[in-house]
Amino acid sequence: MSFATRLKNSRLAHGFTQEQLAKLVRVTPQAVSKWEMGGSYPDCACLMELSKALGVSIDYLLDNNVNNMSEMSVRLADMVRDCDAEKKFHLMRELCWQMVKGLNVASEGYSPDELEKIIYPTYCTTDYGFVQVSNGESPFFGVFPDYDGSYSRAIGDGEQMRRVFEILGDEHTMKAILYIFKNERNYVFEAEVIANECKIPLDKINSVMESLEEINIVKSSTVEIDDETHTIYHAYQTYTIISLLLIAKHVGYNGVFFNRRGLRTKPYLKDTENNELQED
Repeated sequence: MSFATRLKNSRLAHGFTQEQLAKLVRVTPQAVSKWEMGGSYPDCACLMELSKALGVSIDYLLDNNVNNMSEMSVRLADMVRDCDAEKKFHLMRELCWQMVKGLNVASEGYSPDELEKIIYPTYCTTDYGFVQVSNGESPFFGVFPDYDGSYSRAIGDGEQMRRVFEILGDEHTMKAILYIFKNERNYVFEAEVIANECKIPLDKINSVMESLEEINIVKSSTVEIDDETHTIYHAYQTYTIISLLLIAKHVGYNGVFFNRRGLRTKPYLKDTENNELQED
């Protein structure tokens, strides 16, 4: 697609007339007309003004498809640097969402407008790995490149993961985790506080605190108060746990998924002991 065509399409997409665009970039309407007819090209200063007015990059207008990771890293760094501090994480999630949109547009032929309306979790799967992203209320994003044909090799025997889910499966421990994350960082407390706030029986609280220490949400220490030894706990609010919970929330999701599973020919997991493939 030529520069003239890209310029005209971008102008029409914004609903600008040639006169309106000319006013925005401080040139004559005749100049815009010549650019769109391919009779001449704008100089560097005008290109920058066109980029701002039309909300597209100069590379797009000039059909510059030469990109490398270093160049993209610099551009992303500039974008994040110029963003307000409180909006940086929202910007990062939006960048992640745009990457998934690009994958779906390129692979499936969906239009950007169709993808923009999606607010539920999205999966993109190919033989090279899979992407999982939520564009809705649960803010998570994960990319999992193909792991030598077997994710079970990365997982191992599963015993560590089984223990984590065993801990999270305990009703009292889950209540304690949610309570800790409601408090400020570096929250310091005694076990009795958790027991009272979460209505955990006193005969269960020691087990709960041990479980919280095992998954590194709290660390214990002892202090002397009025010649008595007290055990206090420092909350660390490990965000890997929150990441796990946000994704787990969607494991039982029964709605419609934007799923490209049909294009994947290899399963997610493989039994490395007997080499039998398991369906994903």
